[in-house]
Amino acid sequence: MSVTVQEQSWEVYRGEDLAITLTNPSGDADGYALLVTWSLYDGQSPVTGATGVTSGAAVSADGDEITFTMTRAATSLLTRCKYRLDWFRTDSGSNLRLAGGTLYVLTPVRLPA
Repeated sequence: MSVTVQEQSWEVYRGEDLAITLTNPSGDADGYALLVTWSLYDGQSPVTGATGVTSGAAVSADGDEITFTMTRAATSLLTRCKYRLDWFRTDSGSNLRLAGGTLYVLTPVRLPA
């Protein structure tokens, strides 16, 4: 079975709340176990693995939408660089990569006091 996987890119400033909503990913996610992996974009091993392990990050599904969120406290701990994010459905017999993309973490410009 050939599946077209949704690919996107996003930007977030360190210390800013992050919410990514994917509509109509390449497979139904509602009711399945979900996993988001993220790694440095150069193909290194995942930085943190599953978002459930990372304080301040969560992934959920509702119908044809997947939502990934991170609190501002969690994004403030990220290094300024490019990350690779991939969303997976992980139930046995139903494993499927749903979507992926690039997250650019930026450092906000601070004006002099």
